[in-house]
Amino acid sequence: MTHLNSFSPENFNDDIKIVEMRGLGRGRGFEVVDEYSAFSDEVLMSRIVERIHRIFEAVEGKRIDPLEAENSRLRDEVEELEDDIRALEDKLKIAETRLGEAEDSINEANDELLQQINELLGEKSGEGFDDLPSAVEALIADYCDALEELDDES
Repeated sequence: MTHLNSFSPENFNDDIKIVEMRGLGRGRGFEVVDEYSAFSDEVLMSRIVERIHRIFEAVEGKRIDPLEAENSRLRDEVEELEDDIRALEDKLKIAETRLGEAEDSINEANDELLQQINELLGEKSGEGFDDLPSAVEALIADYCDALEELDDES
């Protein structure tokens, strides 16, 4: 213990002294019973080390520039956003693959349907169709003609 006016830590010994004192009675003061180094007490030293770490962290924290702290926070946010973007890109690749597979499946089904219509109408008209919409229109027209013939017969 020392008075603040005479406090100059560079002049102190690096040892931490433990002093045991005993009271001399009411109003008579104290006397030193034992004095030893704290470095010899492992339990006490671990508590001192822990406290020094907390003090050091507090001192270091006060030295951080507010802009540096904000930059660090923003860098963390950017990293999180980049992770989110990578996750979304992965999901987009999966969706594009599934869409491509679905388009292939639809195209195969359309080609099969066009082939069936061409076989059905090709026997009657002798011509084939290149695209599904015109083939479906011809099929509908042929169906309507067949319905009219049935109505005329009855």
